[in-house]
Amino acid sequence: MVLCGLAALLASGLATAVQQASVPTIQFTAEPFTIQQGQSTTLRWKVDNATAVSIQPVVGAVDATGSLEVRPSSSVTYTIRATGPGGEATVIIRVIVTTQK
Repeated sequence: MVLCGLAALLASGLATAVQQASVPTIQFTAEPFTIQQGQSTTLRWKVDNATAVSIQPVVGAVDATGSLEVRPSSSVTYTIRATGPGGEATVIIRVIVTTQK
């Protein structure tokens, strides 16, 4: 009897309503990755399957898609973190700042 009930539930499609949520996916880049001191670079990102996105250091919470011009005074590592129903994802990029000779 339990098997008949389970078969009926599966056939009705109710069991398929429980799906695993997708883990966030991140595209994150700096254009350009290497700059001279005093120049700027543009951080660009696109995140899917997330309810919250943040970039560190300094930037903080951001929209799922965006860009931001930054002017770091020294080489810096930026971390973008996205969280959603399916979990968390992180991508790290490094911007290299060189000194003029």
